[in-house]
Amino acid sequence: MATTALPQLVGSESKPVFRRIAAFASVGFVIVTVAAAIYGRGPGPTIVAFIPICATLWAAAEALTAFFLFAQFHVAGKLSLAFVATAYLLTALLTMPYLYAFPGVFSNADPTLGDLQTSVWIWAVWHCTFPLIIGIAHLVDPTLDRRAVPRDSIGAILPLVVAGATAFAVLVSFAIWVSRDRLMVLVIPGGHVTHDYTTYVAPVIVACNIAACAIVSARLRKPTPLQMWVAFALLVSALDGLLDATGPAGYSIAWYVAKLLSLSAASAVLAMLLVEISTSYRRLSDVATIDPLTGLQNRRTLDADIDSIIVRERREHHGLGMLVLDLDKFKHFNDSYGHAVGDDVLRIVAAVLPCCVYRANDVIARYGGEKFVMVLPNTSLPGARIVAERVRSAIAACQIPLPDGSTASITTSIGVAYAPHTVDASTNDLFASADRALYLAKARGRNRVVVAEEALAFPELSSV
Repeated sequence: MATTALPQLVGSESKPVFRRIAAFASVGFVIVTVAAAIYGRGPGPTIVAFIPICATLWAAAEALTAFFLFAQFHVAGKLSLAFVATAYLLTALLTMPYLYAFPGVFSNADPTLGDLQTSVWIWAVWHCTFPLIIGIAHLVDPTLDRRAVPRDSIGAILPLVVAGATAFAVLVSFAIWVSRDRLMVLVIPGGHVTHDYTTYVAPVIVACNIAACAIVSARLRKPTPLQMWVAFALLVSALDGLLDATGPAGYSIAWYVAKLLSLSAASAVLAMLLVEISTSYRRLSDVATIDPLTGLQNRRTLDADIDSIIVRERREHHGLGMLVLDLDKFKHFNDSYGHAVGDDVLRIVAAVLPCCVYRANDVIARYGGEKFVMVLPNTSLPGARIVAERVRSAIAACQIPLPDGSTASITTSIGVAYAPHTVDASTNDLFASADRALYLAKARGRNRVVVAEEALAFPELSSV
């Protein structure tokens, strides 16, 4: 069960609708980036809190993405998950010294160019490291998405990976901090990037992200969700670097757009993960409550709900009807035509039953095998019998297609039980009464409805 509780990010093809969303989003971000580079160089509002808020958001998104991917790696053991998780963890860790060094975030002192140099260098390092980890891993091992580590090795690998990423982030940050006055100057007073940044650093950032995006995209004929959204994140990260290369001043419109691009790149895979996890939980709920063959409620769901239905109907002074129906000679039908045709019969019956009731609160369930149960709240005994006859006639009228091109028919026997609101009926009482009536219907020749009018008192059914 654990393997289905998390999204299957490796091996399962992404849905066409999400591929279209990714394509439209990619085009949209390219247009926004070009527009910001051309028209966004003018000054915008000076929002001092923007950087700490935005950086905190993208760090949280990257940390959550790393957590979910490591969790999936722990379940599936796929190497691609471990590499992508490591890349996201590293960028989340590097955001901390980036924020610490950014002038004015943790200190009210006048901004110093040395601190800003440290922050910009850390930003440049993680914008190169993230695509390098993903790109090199996939380039060296093209089968990475299909390879898995031994189950007993996962527990040892995870702590080592986390410790390695943490150590790398600390060492890089410390090295940049102590050598900040000797490194290439990337920014000048006013927040403008230098010619050296535009000429040397920015092209490296863009090239790393574009190359990694191309490597991952080479498999996008049938992309997995992870491949598709990692490629999208790499594209947006490249656009971020490209926009910064145009030299927007701090707090210009283009500068704000560049920071939002960073946030979007950090959040893309997380958004996909949340959608996939939500979808997985919905599938788990369906598995637990829905019969996979017929699409009706299963016995577990019926047993869980019917007690509350009985209590509610008694409280509201409503009667409750129950139909238990069984397909006649179904075993003989299976033996004659095969189990595949038998499954078709069950599906056809399951499609007919909802057409025989007209209220949303009527409950229909496959109880097991060829037995079905219908619970009719707020009904009378004559009303329950009318529904039963309608069901019997509808099933008898069904034409079952056979492999040789001909058709066959099948009938059903139905037992009806009724609980007026004045009677303290239990689920077992109601079902036992309807079930006994069902078997009396079979004993009387099948293809008929038998009503246990006094079922709750368990009279002799021969008197029904």
